[in-house]
Amino acid sequence: MNLNKSKVLALLDVPQAERETFLEENKVNEMTTREYQQIIS
Repeated sequence: MNLNKSKVLALLDVPQAERETFLEENKVNEMTTREYQQIIS
């Protein structure tokens, strides 16, 4: 998976224990950074 810097930084808001599941359940590569941040919030 290749995430840009904005997405990597936003991913830090997801609890560490939930990150892998979050990435598996969401098509992060297909989302805009804004969509991605909305899901995390």
